[in-house]
Amino acid sequence: MAIGSFLISATPFLFIFADTNIQIILLQILHGLGSAMASPGWLAIFTRHVDRSREAEEWGFYSSFVGLGGALTGALGGFMADAFGFRMLFLIVGLICTFGTSFLFFCLSRSA
Repeated sequence: MAIGSFLISATPFLFIFADTNIQIILLQILHGLGSAMASPGWLAIFTRHVDRSREAEEWGFYSSFVGLGGALTGALGGFMADAFGFRMLFLIVGLICTFGTSFLFFCLSRSA
């Protein structure tokens, strides 16, 4: 999960240097690989902590808030790209992702 999150965090920084379509496609593949590594672990942790007899409600909240968060950050990203350019947007997104991923490595070092 941590390595997959690291790959996801590295992708926005690499987008700054992408000049060709094939580079963008390869970076999307890297992002997808990271997501494939991170998502099952996260979903297993979430599932382990779902309250009995409230599974549908909690999964519904999870799905709704993830979708809403994706929509809001997509809109915010569009405004930021228009105002500051894509390179600045990728830098900001990369920094935020790296900050979030650093918590996973902190948790890993504390549990070892």
